[in-house]
Amino acid sequence: MREKRIALDYLKQRSGGTRKLSQLRLFTVALYYLLQQLPSNELVTIDTEYEGHEPALRSMLLNLIWQDEPGFDSERIVFGRIGKKSNAHKLALEVYRKRKPADRILKADDLLKKIIGP
Repeated sequence: MREKRIALDYLKQRSGGTRKLSQLRLFTVALYYLLQQLPSNELVTIDTEYEGHEPALRSMLLNLIWQDEPGFDSERIVFGRIGKKSNAHKLALEVYRKRKPADRILKADDLLKKIIGP
């Protein structure tokens, strides 16, 4: 949360854009890093955390992915309700409660590099 706050504050000072847009950008970049760890051709369901913003999220996410993987099939990304019984939710909760280690910890610099460049 600390790193997210640092990145949000920086984006707000730099761009003067809305906080919602900055949050969407950070969420998208975090998803980008997460998707890098998945096997190719895996279907990805993204929880509708930012309801109504799915087209913008999809567009931003695909733009990031296509920079590294131009042949990435956009149909692999869908939006839907994940729910508390999903394996993804259970794993995230275990990491949050510090019962399992995180696979990776993103720093504000990691997030900002993908948004504003090096």
